[in-house]
Amino acid sequence: MSIHAALEQYIHFTLLSLIALFIFFVVLVELKTEFENTKYYPVIKVLFGVPFLIADCLMNWVFVPLFLDLPAHPFELVTGRMTRYKKLQSNRPWNLSRLKKWRLSFAICLCNHLNRYDAGHC
Repeated sequence: MSIHAALEQYIHFTLLSLIALFIFFVVLVELKTEFENTKYYPVIKVLFGVPFLIADCLMNWVFVPLFLDLPAHPFELVTGRMTRYKKLQSNRPWNLSRLKKWRLSFAICLCNHLNRYDAGHC
């Protein structure tokens, strides 16, 4: 397998995983609002929340080559990484490298989409 083919597969896998994680997030937010004040809420949290957290944590490790950056800690979630990028890099955006500007742009874009479904999420 050539480097070009491997890179193409990585990008394809990453984008599809990100889309799947986003859909899973939207479904969880909807389930939360639907069942939050019912006796079924703890079961919903375990059945859907735990697999989502595991997938979210694994996805953050998939992002390592994309961002050229390790997670802050082994169990950091994607939104934690995006929040970290926004905090660390939004103070002086004119003084950032291209990579850091790209990270900041990606974080702002992703957080804007997430906040549509869960206000103030990241």
